[in-house]
Amino acid sequence: MALDKLAPSAEVVAALRSQIKLFTPDDNDAATRLGAAGGVPVYTIGLTQTNAATLEIAKLTSWRFFSPNGDRTLTAEVSVAKKDVAPKLVSVSHDGKKADAVRIASNFLNDSSDRTNGYTLRVLRIPGILLEALWLHSANDDIVIPTYSKSPELEKERQYRADEFLKRIQPVISRFLKFDQIKYEPPGLV
Repeated sequence: MALDKLAPSAEVVAALRSQIKLFTPDDNDAATRLGAAGGVPVYTIGLTQTNAATLEIAKLTSWRFFSPNGDRTLTAEVSVAKKDVAPKLVSVSHDGKKADAVRIASNFLNDSSDRTNGYTLRVLRIPGILLEALWLHSANDDIVIPTYSKSPELEKERQYRADEFLKRIQPVISRFLKFDQIKYEPPGLV
C-alpha cells in the first residue's frame, strides 16, 4: 500500500500548463516535468485559527507541483484560494531550499509500506510564523512533519501527532501576536 493521492482539478492543471512558460521561457519541458508527479494540495491556517483542536480548520489555498533535480528543485504553485477566481500560477522556484521538503515528500509518496496506508499527503502552511510542514492526513489521524520553521519548539523532519504539533506552536503564535500588539510611536522631530 501507499499514500492515497489527491488529484488537482483540470482547471488547476490547465493553469499550470498555460502559464508556466511565462516563468520558464527557456525550459520547454517544465510543464511536463512538473505535472508528472501530480500535485500536492497546500492548506493554510491563519494565526488566530490555531487554537482549534484539529487541523480541519485549514483551508485549501493552492496546489504545489515539483520536479526534483538534485539540490535545484523546480517547484510551481497554483492558487485556488478564491472560489470565484480561476486558478492562477503564482510562483515558480528553482530554489534549493525546497529540495529538502521535496525529498521528504518524495520518500512518503514512494513509500509502499503499511505505515502510509490510508494517509494523503498535504502541505500545511502557517505564514504568520514562517512555518511549512508536510501533513499526512487520514480520517483517524494526522501527522505533521515540519520542513521549514524558524521556531525552536519544532524539530525539522520530526513527526508530530496533530495535537502535539498544535500544542507546540501555541507559544510561538502567542509571542508573535503579543509582539504584533506593541504600538510603536516614532520619536518626534526636533
